[in-house]
Amino acid sequence: MDNVSKGSDGVIISCTNLRVLDVLPFLELDLGKPVISANQASMWHALKLMGIRDTSNVKGRLFQLL
Repeated sequence: MDNVSKGSDGVIISCTNLRVLDVLPFLELDLGKPVISANQASMWHALKLMGIRDTSNVKGRLFQLL
């Protein structure tokens, strides 16, 4: 992903019709920064609102913030 700015804090994938959950950890490792998809962010917010803090089966850095 050569088009990712070296000065950015992270990457957001805004397309909701793109299945990226399985590749998020690899993208984060390759880019060295958080990668968040729109669907992942929506799920994270819903889980947080419900008070669910279990992050044992989720992928990506965002869910470590529950």
